[in-house]
Amino acid sequence: SAYDIISKRYVDTIIRGSRHHGEQYSMYTMAERFDEKAIFIADRNYSTWNNMEHIIKAGQFFLVRVQDIHSRTSNLRKFNLPDSEFDLDVETILTTKATNEVKAHPDKYRMLSKSSTFDFVSKDNPYYPVKYRVVRFKIDGAEEYESVITNLDKDKFPADEIKKLYNLRWGIEISFRHLKYSADLSAIHARKRSSIRQEIWARILLYNLCII
Repeated sequence: SAYDIISKRYVDTIIRGSRHHGEQYSMYTMAERFDEKAIFIADRNYSTWNNMEHIIKAGQFFLVRVQDIHSRTSNLRKFNLPDSEFDLDVETILTTKATNEVKAHPDKYRMLSKSSTFDFVSKDNPYYPVKYRVVRFKIDGAEEYESVITNLDKDKFPADEIKKLYNLRWGIEISFRHLKYSADLSAIHARKRSSIRQEIWARILLYNLCII
């Protein structure tokens, strides 16, 4: 679901079965069909190259939490980033080619695994350059860091503003809790697929009406 943090309402939802496309697909699909300019804020499950590039191609903006620089599975690995707070641009070339050139320059290229999905490389276009902004900051009152990837402009959105935007993400988590328990979406009573979809939409509409 796409949740508007300002109006506190759900503005779009994709209902899919477990065998269908993943959450990243739902996010960038909603970004692609969104009429106005928006910043799509999400947790680190959505920090995939494919998801971020689709949102950029849709002319939208994103701010996504990512695994920190020390994580083995982080997008930020191999970028040689400082172990401190920073606001830096990172760039690499994504490819499925395992050439000697690619292997010899891990600082320049990033190999895509066979299991990963990336819609922008092909036999005719095996190299795809990407460039993002990474902001790393300390969590208030703690020594831990959070890292976010974004395509927001540094002049319009300095690091302090990025941190404020990230903190707004907790409003999404609170809304999910209200939708699940206050709007009673924790249990589905219908059995038929069409009835299940109808029940989900009814609960979302109920939530929005209560907020209004």
